[in-house]
Amino acid sequence: MTDAVTRLGSSALNGLLGLWVDGRRRLHEDQRLQRRNAADDLLSWIPEMRELLVRLESEQDPDVWRALMAKTYGSVRGTTDLTPLGWRHLRHSLFDAIGSGAGAVVWIDLDPEAADGELTYDHLWTMNAVEYLDHLQSVVRRWKKAYRQKDAARVVLLSYNDWLLRPSF
Repeated sequence: MTDAVTRLGSSALNGLLGLWVDGRRRLHEDQRLQRRNAADDLLSWIPEMRELLVRLESEQDPDVWRALMAKTYGSVRGTTDLTPLGWRHLRHSLFDAIGSGAGAVVWIDLDPEAADGELTYDHLWTMNAVEYLDHLQSVVRRWKKAYRQKDAARVVLLSYNDWLLRPSF
């Protein structure tokens, strides 16, 4: 009789443990899927933004810029809860980088009328914005590929100002 009770208890414990492990596995899969979707959302506008910056000296269509900036800010706002805590500067960093590289169009998120100013081009600052977007794209891809949540949370995205101050070799 004791063996039957022990087997029944062991079987019930194994069943509960299995349910717990399966629940944890599903939770981690859901978190990975959410992170990958958020990363894809962030990665969706970076190449176009980069291309607009590269062509800024010769092509300046304010309507295209305003639409892309609205998409960019919407993407950043929509993914904030999923990105690592250390990335909370992303919106501000984009504001600084693109504002320095392209001008008043970055104000569209705060004051659409202020975003009607002319696009500006300065080779140094525009190329800094392009290179920062390259940095952002690389970091987002690393974050997306991280398997474990702990690893994803450790992916570091430099703020634009810290990125500018980094030693370049």
